[in-house]
Amino acid sequence: MRPEEENPRRNIISVRITDEELESLTRALRLRKTTISQLMRDALESAAFYCGTTAADGGRREATESKAAVVSLSRGTMFGD
Repeated sequence: MRPEEENPRRNIISVRITDEELESLTRALRLRKTTISQLMRDALESAAFYCGTTAADGGRREATESKAAVVSLSRGTMFGD
């Protein structure tokens, strides 16, 4: 039996995207030579850093700051599009 991890990943996030968004995501994965899971973890970490939040503080920040990070990511900042 495997030993239990200190911080196991138990949560799954699912999102629907367009064909064009999938193409963009696929390009980003190829360019970064990474997996979709790691790319999403990196994006979440960048968004949290941008907003000044961490998992430890429960992500407590102003909604406008979170919205700004989402807008930044949707404009391709994270993926270099």
